[in-house]
Amino acid sequence: MSIRMSPSLFYHDFVVYPVLILSSLVLAFRGATVSEALLSVATILFGYAVWTLVEYALHRIMLHHVPGLAEMHKAHHDAPKALIGTPTLISLMAFAGLAFWPAVELAGLHLASAGMAGLLAGYLSYALAHFAIHNLSMGRSRWAPTLKRHHALHHYRGDERNFGVTTRIWGRLFGTFVQ
Repeated sequence: MSIRMSPSLFYHDFVVYPVLILSSLVLAFRGATVSEALLSVATILFGYAVWTLVEYALHRIMLHHVPGLAEMHKAHHDAPKALIGTPTLISLMAFAGLAFWPAVELAGLHLASAGMAGLLAGYLSYALAHFAIHNLSMGRSRWAPTLKRHHALHHYRGDERNFGVTTRIWGRLFGTFVQ
């Protein structure tokens, strides 16, 4: 779900999610043995990787083909610099209900917190990258022009391609990547 928001509401993610990531890391590593800490690191990386697939699937399926959501997402395509996004409270409820609490039940608080740290870091990197692509000068870094061009092709050369913002891996795997 995405809506046009006031700047104060739009930027909540950039404050709330770093705090949640740090809190998740504390819960993941508090009192951990070396082997538990290594398992937490692996789980963090797994959570981040899972986010990249979720990002791709949400964008490709939900935001382009589900009635209601597709119309809201079209507003972003029509006005890419507008502050349009998912309200923080809605994304928090989705992360808690669909990922965190089921993970606590399946794997316990430490590993669920590690997985959430990775998942939330992935979401935050997506939010930051997507905002930067549309609103900031990306400078002269190596990856920025490629990332910006990749996403611009999605917006301006057919919105059935290049669904990933933070990675092109899933587009390559599922045949939706174009250069």
